Amino acid sequence: MISNIEDYYWDIFQDQRKLSKYTVGSDGRFPCQRCGKTSYKQKTHLIRHLHFECGMEPRFVCSCGKKFKQRSNFNTHLKITGHIY
Repeated sequence: MISNIEDYYWDIFQDQRKLSKYTVGSDGRFPCQRCGKTSYKQKTHLIRHLHFECGMEPRFVCSCGKKFKQRSNFNTHLKITGHIY
């Protein structure tokens, strides 16, 4: 049981170390060092951008031709437009 608790806290510590390397800009937002996009109010959103969006081609394409990098945005588009995937 103790090793599981230690692993849990070690994971939290490692996550905090990863987050600490990103700094907030003068406007209070977190800029992407790769592409310069600065619309992230939270570090976790910047990290999601770095892992799934920055420099990546869109993975989800609708029958109307619109492309999305995130599945959630693609699903929202499908619901709003009524397009069939």
